[in-house]
Order: sequence, then C-alpha cells, then structure tokens
Amino acid sequence: MGMWRGIIVWAGFMALETVHGILRGIFLVPRLGIEMSNRIGWPIAAALVFGITLLTSRWMGLSGTRALLQLGALWVVLTFAFEIAIGLMQGLNATQLIHEINPFSGGMLMWSLVVAFLSPFAAARLRQ
Repeated sequence: MGMWRGIIVWAGFMALETVHGILRGIFLVPRLGIEMSNRIGWPIAAALVFGITLLTSRWMGLSGTRALLQLGALWVVLTFAFEIAIGLMQGLNATQLIHEINPFSGGMLMWSLVVAFLSPFAAARLRQ
C-alpha cells in the first residue's frame, strides 16, 4: 500500500511542479531568460517536493531505511522519465537533454533527482 501511495504523492508533486514550470515560463522567462528563471525556480520546486513529502510521509505509511530509499529510487526513475518526456515534447534534441541533466553544464535535473531520492527518507526522519 505504501509504494502505491508514494506514486500518488509523486504524481501530485509533479502536477504542482508542472504548474510551477508553466508559471515560471509565463512570468520569469520573458523577464530574466530561461537560465536565470531555472536557477530561481529550482529551489522553489525542491521545496515543493520536500514539503509535500513531509506532509504526506505518515499517510504513505512507509518506514525503515530500505523502504524509504526504495521509494526515493522509484521517484528518481519516474522523475527522470517524466523530465525526458517533457523535454522531447518540447523538441529538445539529445545534446540539449544531456545539458539539462549535466550539473557541470548548468543543468538542474541531477539535483532534482537527488532531492527526489532523499526526500522520503529525510521527511520520515523529521517526522519522528
């Protein structure tokens, strides 16, 4: 039951992150450009993910380091697939996708995956 609830939570924060991304595209990108708006938007998105995870950690009902890290790993796979799919729908080519993934070229996706992986474990520990 806990993993299924974890997938529901993931879908919820991805929906909120999608709205966040749309709003960022409407309000920040025209004024600041895509790079700067991504840098501003990333901490907000990370806070959304962690905040939602914190609020729902008891409801998900998972406990134990192994189960929490498994959920985090599942969220990494789902988030990576979701972000690649969005990038492809936006017309990004392989080079652009790699740029989005690579933190050394300014890509933020790797950091988002770290947040997704650690959030279930960290939230459960904070709730104890």
